[in-house]
Amino acid sequence: MQHIEEDLQVRWLKLRIKLKERFGIKPDMNGVLLLIGVQELGQGPQEFTKEQKQDLMHIAVCT
Repeated sequence: MQHIEEDLQVRWLKLRIKLKERFGIKPDMNGVLLLIGVQELGQGPQEFTKEQKQDLMHIAVCT
């Protein structure tokens, strides 16, 4: 079980580093969920209101 948790932590760190290289910031969990939601929405990057961002994070969690 501990090996699985360590592997997950390593993969999470690698993802955050990759996103930092691409976007210039190291996102937290909410930032990653927002990116997943935008991807699932399929409309590309655009400006979103706070409520829309919450909806996008909800989409990410539910997929």
